[in-house]
Amino acid sequence: MTRTCTFCGIVAGEIPAEIVYSDEHVVAFLDISQATRGHTLVVPREHCCDLTDIGPDRAGLLMRGAVHTAALLRRALEPGGMNIWHATGPTAWQMISA
Repeated sequence: MTRTCTFCGIVAGEIPAEIVYSDEHVVAFLDISQATRGHTLVVPREHCCDLTDIGPDRAGLLMRGAVHTAALLRRALEPGGMNIWHATGPTAWQMISA
């Protein structure tokens, strides 16, 4: 983990967050700037800069966490639908970098 990464701070419990789901590989938490009700970020426990840094095995574990998180959100919020979105790099609106 890196001290300058906001997500690492949340994963380590150093930065407060509303945790929706967690397991040994991922942590899912509500975004502080809710674009929509239930807007949730799912991040790996191990620091990654972006999609090119994560690798296929960890990406699979991240998607597994996203599926579990989606089920929890569906039960709790009963949304009409959901999107899964990823941003890599500032041109793609990636806001957190390391």
